[in-house]
Amino acid sequence: NTNGVSIPIKLQQSPATPTPVTTNIQPTNRSNSMTPLGQ
Repeated sequence: NTNGVSIPIKLQQSPATPTPVTTNIQPTNRSNSMTPLGQ
């Protein structure tokens, strides 16, 4: 859940840079899959 909060913060920091935001979303999706596995 902490990672999800980091995504919106980065979006606000770089709203004019959609490219980096998309890249951040990709790794976040992988983290989400790892979260349930770790639990």
